[in-house]
Amino acid sequence: MVYEAPQAGDARRLSEGLGAAAAKEFIPTQYPGAKLVYEGSGSGTLDLVFRNAPGKEPAFIVVEAKGGSATNSSSRAIDTDQGPARVQQGHPEYAKDVLAEMKKRKLLDGDLEDELSDALKFGDYEYVEVSQPIGADGGLEPVGAREYDQSLKIGGS
Repeated sequence: MVYEAPQAGDARRLSEGLGAAAAKEFIPTQYPGAKLVYEGSGSGTLDLVFRNAPGKEPAFIVVEAKGGSATNSSSRAIDTDQGPARVQQGHPEYAKDVLAEMKKRKLLDGDLEDELSDALKFGDYEYVEVSQPIGADGGLEPVGAREYDQSLKIGGS
């Protein structure tokens, strides 16, 4: 039998799947009762969206899931009142811009789309990165997580 290394697209999908699996296990430990309500794939979509348990804040947990050696390297060009700007994944305007693209592509049902849009507009969400690194021996390292700062404005201040 001959082993064939995964192609670039296959490796990306495997990495996405590893990160998503880690996030699906991790988020409920930090937000008991949170339920997965959306799972995206590829660019132009949020990776995972969880609805928090009834009565718990924030209403939503938006997750960027990273597997293997994936890093936070995505950015988007957006239009602002001050002109064009580039925002990094994790920036509040990044999430809003991705959600706008998801709306155009009709990736969410109407109620979830409206509720998530309101949550992003009014700050009733947390935006986190969950990563599942792979060690040098090929085994899984401990899951890492960090919350993105949602107080950032265009220009980073």
